[in-house]
Parts: sequence; structure tokens; C-alpha cells
Amino acid sequence: MSGYLGSKEASGVYQAIISQMPPHDVYIETHLGGGAVMKHKPPAARTIGIDLDQSALDAFPKNYQAELVCEDARSFIDGFDYASSRTLLYVDPSY
Repeated sequence: MSGYLGSKEASGVYQAIISQMPPHDVYIETHLGGGAVMKHKPPAARTIGIDLDQSALDAFPKNYQAELVCEDARSFIDGFDYASSRTLLYVDPSY
């Protein structure tokens, strides 16, 4: 999936994003798409990928330990309980 507009698979892109991430226990990536950032970063204790497109979630590697949610990202993050953890949101909506 690295050939689509907005993909973070290009050389240096996901690395630059990951290098800016603070320590976290929960990682939530909205607008998952191909999930380049999620797949390349060190795993968090809890990892959640959100996308409205079920086919993006279906294409995500089955061996990757993540909760995949087919839902509107705003609804999900508005209802998430942030009180008990250090949560990092990576929000990069489609163009």
C-alpha cells in the first residue's frame, strides 16, 4: 500500500514521525490506511487503529497485535477514557 497519496512508507517519513513521539502506554492511530507508522513504531502496551474503511482494516497484517476499529475516529476518541494511561493520538486524516 505504499503507492497511494499520503502513504508514510516513503524513505524517512515514518522515521521522522516516530522520532517525535513521547513515551506512551496507549497508542491510537486514526485514519489508519496502510498503517505505516503503527507497523514501524515500537509497540505500546495497548495499540488501537481506527479507520472508517473496513477494507483497510482487513488488509492490515493479522499477526500485528492491535485492536482494529471500524468507526468514525472523532466518535471513538471523544468517548475514549484517557484517565488511566499515557495516551498518544496520531491523527493524520485523509486528504
